[in-house]
Amino acid sequence: MKIGLDISKIAFWDIDFEQLDEQKNSTFIIQRIIEYGLFEEIISVIRFYGKKRVANEIVSANWLSNKTIAFCCVLFHLKPENFKCYIKKQSNPELWNY
Repeated sequence: MKIGLDISKIAFWDIDFEQLDEQKNSTFIIQRIIEYGLFEEIISVIRFYGKKRVANEIVSANWLSNKTIAFCCVLFHLKPENFKCYIKKQSNPELWNY
């Protein structure tokens, strides 16, 4: 990996980890670490990219789990309505699982 971040390969199981670039792939890296990374990795990403940039990237993400949205709301002092993916989920409700 060509980046100075302190992150593991766990969140990037489906791609070639060594080909990631910290600037070109910043959106992808931030979203993957927030969704699948360890807490220490999330802190590392926030230190590297800055809290404001990470919050902006997360708010504009196309998909995040409900747990991740709740975690980010606490971490970045946001509301679920600030998230693009939350609004998208609300407009396309899931079917009931009987």
